Amino acid sequence: MPDVQQAAAVPYRLSRGGLEVCLITTISSGKWSIPKGFIDP
Repeated sequence: MPDVQQAAAVPYRLSRGGLEVCLITTISSGKWSIPKGFIDP
């Protein structure tokens, strides 16, 4: 696979309950991760 660049973001919000962070799970492994993707050329 050629050398590719990825970008990620850590979406969050402050609520009355405190800090909330957006996490996603992958379908294949079910592991928690931050949202990310490949950078278009």
